[in-house]
Amino acid sequence: MDTLVTLLVIVAIYGVLLFFDFFFKSCAHYPYLRLLDGLGLEIGYFNLKWKTKALNRLFLKWGNFRPQFWKLWFLLGVYVSLIFFPLSVSFLFYSAFQSFFAPKFTDNSPVITVVIPGYCS
Repeated sequence: MDTLVTLLVIVAIYGVLLFFDFFFKSCAHYPYLRLLDGLGLEIGYFNLKWKTKALNRLFLKWGNFRPQFWKLWFLLGVYVSLIFFPLSVSFLFYSAFQSFFAPKFTDNSPVITVVIPGYCS
């Protein structure tokens, strides 16, 4: 129940934020548009975007530190992805066929279930 309430609160806050964003943008409220531009914030359907230039120097420093390492790192990532992609697709198809074409048992035999006192699922 707590998860549902939390999710509903987040959806309500986002809905109010989206409504006011569309309202202020429709009447071209200049201070609001300038605020969004200054914060680097964009509000859209099902997303919030935040852009900043504050971390650019750090990323440049990381990228310029041992460029051969980064080239090797990303090349290794490409090869690992190419190896695991067909495996993941085959597992996906296998599980789909298992769930759709597996025989359905309509056995009415009793099932033994473990009950743990004090545990609520």
